[in-house]
Amino acid sequence: MTLKQKIIEYLENYPGATDSELEVVFNVRHQAVNSACRELVTKDVLKRIENLLKDNRICNYLTERVTDTTITVVKEGVYIWYLSLQQRRLNII
Repeated sequence: MTLKQKIIEYLENYPGATDSELEVVFNVRHQAVNSACRELVTKDVLKRIENLLKDNRICNYLTERVTDTTITVVKEGVYIWYLSLQQRRLNII
């Protein structure tokens, strides 16, 4: 099984994994994961989306499972959640 196949299979069960997480799971170099993921993006198999909950790191999602709503939730919804959390912290202080 190739690294790309392993990544696809992993993301079916664990969507939103970062390249660093995949590197640890498959015990391969970060560059190999990054290259495989970028190639899967060019084949429209993956979408890579920044995720605020993971320190703005790029997370990998299977294209077939991602909708515009998913992207909005990850990019904007999480940001709104983050701002809400910051506001609550300010109210507590």
